[in-house]
Amino acid sequence: MNLTPPAKGRLLASSSWFLLAAAGFLYFQLFLPNGTPIFLVADHWIFLQQAREMLQGKVLYLDIFQFTFPGAETVFVVLLKIFGAKVWIPNAALIVLGVGLAWLTTAVSRKVLSGSNALLPASLLLSLGFLFWHNATHHWFSALAAMAGLAVVMSGRDGKRLAAAGALFGLSTWFTQTQGGAALLGLGIYLVWEGQQEKEHWRRVLVRELIVAGAFAGTVLVTNAYFAWKAGLGQFLSLTVMFPAKYFHFQKPDNTPLAYMAGLRYYHYQWWERWPQAFFDLAVPLVYPYFFFTWRGRSQFLSDDEKQCLVLVGFLGAAMLAPVVSAPVEYRLCAVSPPALILVVWLAGSARGVGRTALRLLWFAVLLCATTATFTTARREQMGLNYLDLPTGRADFLDREWFHEYRWLREHTKPGDYFFGGCYVYFYFPLKLEPPSDVLFVLPNGFTRPDQVSRLLEALEAEKVRFLMWQTRLERPQDYDQADPLGPLW
Repeated sequence: MNLTPPAKGRLLASSSWFLLAAAGFLYFQLFLPNGTPIFLVADHWIFLQQAREMLQGKVLYLDIFQFTFPGAETVFVVLLKIFGAKVWIPNAALIVLGVGLAWLTTAVSRKVLSGSNALLPASLLLSLGFLFWHNATHHWFSALAAMAGLAVVMSGRDGKRLAAAGALFGLSTWFTQTQGGAALLGLGIYLVWEGQQEKEHWRRVLVRELIVAGAFAGTVLVTNAYFAWKAGLGQFLSLTVMFPAKYFHFQKPDNTPLAYMAGLRYYHYQWWERWPQAFFDLAVPLVYPYFFFTWRGRSQFLSDDEKQCLVLVGFLGAAMLAPVVSAPVEYRLCAVSPPALILVVWLAGSARGVGRTALRLLWFAVLLCATTATFTTARREQMGLNYLDLPTGRADFLDREWFHEYRWLREHTKPGDYFFGGCYVYFYFPLKLEPPSDVLFVLPNGFTRPDQVSRLLEALEAEKVRFLMWQTRLERPQDYDQADPLGPLW
């Protein structure tokens, strides 16, 4: 689409205002107006604590247990070197990730959507997905890199763009092993489809495939080589390949297909929190089969460029979804949702007779969720500000129970003390406490291995750990099995 200079100026202005609004929305979900971070009880404390341990000289995968590739830890190592150990780092990272994903989603959307509707997919991502913007996990970093790769090839598939996309998919893999490879597969399938449509010689298609695959493989090797060398290649592959393949599914329901809609079944959310989750549960996995099933009838009204862009979004989005199907927790579905949301908006707008109404309903959902999220956060803040000065800085606790636990530990420990949090990972980094062994947590299932429990017991005794937190879910069950990995701890 060729735009005149005035049109480009209006487009840039609207995008800038939208991204500024997105940053403001996220800021008021994550910070008080005075700049105090709202404390987030989430998995990102795993990566921050491991980054802190790496700065202390420990070796990831050798002295520190981790089964994902080292991208998230490396990013946080850099942030800790620049800013120090600060409790606000994950909150600020979430704003950057959110604005970055909104920008990339909008950039891709503008290839297939026009006017203000090009802003709708990113608006759905931020507003309906607000619950999932409270966890700066590796999934968001991986999604950002994958969407950057998609944005690069939306405008063309020449050699340079394909190499850049392959490198970005490799970067996505650096954060989540399966995501970048899935995006690579999606692009590879698209290139075959495009070659057939353009009647290109198979050798030309093969060359393009090799360019993408080569850039991808090179990036994966370069980004992981140092960590594999430090820990040893065998140890690195054992934890990042063999461990998730063998033991990831033991954590139920989150790491199994039973996780589908589990947030609606098991957790005590309010009604206004449940229906946005249901939207992602239904829209993300179902939009792809519907899109491809109805493609033949819809494609005849599109230009060649629109066809190519939509099919590219469809193939890459479906491929990015594929690894999540085995463990479809809502936040994982949300992280891979941008391509799906683009197709949802396009399908809604192209629906005969009801397109305008469907788009208005989606905009209403955005407004309702954004308003509800902002109002609810403000109301919780007004009900009681629970400030706590932690070794990593001041934070506000919206949950009084967590506030009391952190305050008690702050009063009875000092930075550098050994502590073990049971199945909780949220205390180490904020309070600057040290885990006694290579594992930060244990779980009452096969995800925790017997050798990890043995090392933990030895470390607890050797370091004379004063405080250990033990949750009800870790208590010995009535049907206690002698082979249970937690047996020695009971």
